[in-house]
Amino acid sequence: MLTDLPFGLAGSVFRSPMPFGPYDPDGSLLDLYQQHDISAVALLASDDECERKAGRNLRLLYSARGLAVTHVPIEDYGVPCTEDLRVAVPAILSHARGGGISSSTAPRA
Repeated sequence: MLTDLPFGLAGSVFRSPMPFGPYDPDGSLLDLYQQHDISAVALLASDDECERKAGRNLRLLYSARGLAVTHVPIEDYGVPCTEDLRVAVPAILSHARGGGISSSTAPRA
């Protein structure tokens, strides 16, 4: 469920489905994040989408577990606005160059 993406950075970049969502109903991904020393998450789903699909506020859950969260909500089949990317991409790259970051997205229907 956790895919290592080969970007050639100092830290690992992983992709995963949404914890507690349809592809991880028991939330076991959170344990995998910890086992892989993931310290940051790029959350690409809106808070409303997380509530609908995971039954909880993942942004707060990640923060409570000590993960740095970069939140860039993207609607299904949508594109983030340029300003969101200008802020998010440097933050994400900073984590990936020095540690681990997971991109957690809602599965697309």
